[in-house]
Amino acid sequence: MGLFGFGKKKEDKPYRVMHYEGIDNVGVDMPCTFIIKDDTININFTSGMNITLPMARVIKFESMYKSDFMMKYKNTTAPNKQNGVQVKYLVITYMTKDNVEKRIVLWAADLRECNYFTDLHYKYQPAAGNIEL
Repeated sequence: MGLFGFGKKKEDKPYRVMHYEGIDNVGVDMPCTFIIKDDTININFTSGMNITLPMARVIKFESMYKSDFMMKYKNTTAPNKQNGVQVKYLVITYMTKDNVEKRIVLWAADLRECNYFTDLHYKYQPAAGNIEL
């Protein structure tokens, strides 16, 4: 780490995002922090509720703009901008302890978080298998 904390890994700093859906007892547009550390996803709310999800149970990450998310998951249209600001969604598809596929949806408007969503989308792609040509 550099002088005054400069050079600190960006993965060590939590991302400030908003919960959209997928976590029971948490409303829409609830602010939270999101970080992946030690192969575990941690989502923390100001109410004191903490969510942990092992990366081994994550099936995929999907990063998409608001209009794409609304079309794919809600079968409706919406502009990409919310109050004049570009909005990006992160869909985390995972398996529960009971082997049920579920998803958590978070959104962000800050450039740092939006770029991180895109990085997750491409970094954690499931293996496509072998292709013979």
